[in-house]
Amino acid sequence: MSTGLAILGKFFVAELLAIARQVLAAQPFRVLVGTEVTHYADVTVELRLAVDEKIKQQHGFAHGSALSILKLFETGACTAAKSAAFRKVQQQGAEQ
Repeated sequence: MSTGLAILGKFFVAELLAIARQVLAAQPFRVLVGTEVTHYADVTVELRLAVDEKIKQQHGFAHGSALSILKLFETGACTAAKSAAFRKVQQQGAEQ
């Protein structure tokens, strides 16, 4: 079992989802483009990007840079939530 999965066994996934949402909400650009975290599981994070006129390119499709940024947002949200989980588990271990 990987370290990340072992921590998820001790840390509620709902808490990780809340942390990932807080990370996105605290960053104005992510709010501007309408990104939200919709799901957090053992090894996956699901984000939603509202594709409106400000996100589309001239042919009406989502711009490629918006899709690239979505991947970066996913990585950032996942990393922040996992880091918070590590800190919480370490604090709990130190208290015992």
